[in-house]
Amino acid sequence: MEHGKHIELLGVPRTATPADVRRSITRAGLQGVVDVAIDYHRFLPSGKALLTLNDPQFLRDNIRNLERLTVAGLPVKSRPRLLRDDEAAPSRMRGVKGRAEASERGIVTGNGPHAGITNCERHVVIKGLPGRISLQTLENTLRSYQLAETRGGRPRIVKVPLPKDVFTMYSRFLVTLKSEAEAHRLVRDLHYTYFDQKTFGTKHRLFARVVY
Repeated sequence: MEHGKHIELLGVPRTATPADVRRSITRAGLQGVVDVAIDYHRFLPSGKALLTLNDPQFLRDNIRNLERLTVAGLPVKSRPRLLRDDEAAPSRMRGVKGRAEASERGIVTGNGPHAGITNCERHVVIKGLPGRISLQTLENTLRSYQLAETRGGRPRIVKVPLPKDVFTMYSRFLVTLKSEAEAHRLVRDLHYTYFDQKTFGTKHRLFARVVY
């Protein structure tokens, strides 16, 4: 357990990016912040963020400076947080087989700071797809985008497993792009559009977000 090196922010707007949070804490005069992580639940923002300090000596003064913090004009609360080492170790999800096995075991949950993954801002979560859509169908749908690939040449796409005992007719996927710019382009093109409208009509409205 690491003591005194993390601060949790509560009430962070779900549209806020790490850059938005960093601007706010810079104005507040915080010191020693080496990482700003948006907290996620199944790859969607939870309304919290985690600040990591390079030295515990900054904790007390930083907490005091955060008393009147606002992000995007909204008041945000703060508190010290104890973070276990395993909470700070993101999954690398290497290889098609490794990602598939992780998905089957529910490891690729998208929970926690940075959603528990590396290479943030190159990942896009797509929500609202048909529940039984195949990876091949999604790959074909996204073929005009520069998808990151495994060593075997397969696109880096993984299905986000449902929580236990939850049923839905929709599915959620995590897609990795070759660059941050391409990830943002994918979101601009897909967000709030309908999947295969000729077949499904307006049944499957898509929600796409960059994971920070």
